[in-house]
Amino acid sequence: MKVLVLGGTGFVGRTIVKHLDEVSGVEVIVAARNQASAANGRFLAIDATDTDSLSTAVAETDVVVNCVTGSGAAIRQCDRNCCCCQRKKE
Repeated sequence: MKVLVLGGTGFVGRTIVKHLDEVSGVEVIVAARNQASAANGRFLAIDATDTDSLSTAVAETDVVVNCVTGSGAAIRQCDRNCCCCQRKKE
């Protein structure tokens, strides 16, 4: 199973990634604006407020964990984009 962790380099995201790494059969893709502390080979630079880049990332995964933080407007836009991308995938 492929799991995309949006905001995966942040405090909460890093913790979730760490725990998912311990689960057998789970491939974790860390997505964020900058690579900061993501493990090599599984980082995806993405702006979660951009529907096109998010749509591409979501299409290739089974599960999305949204740990994006920022302004209220950015968080709402990311949530809308995640919902939009999911509808496109179905």
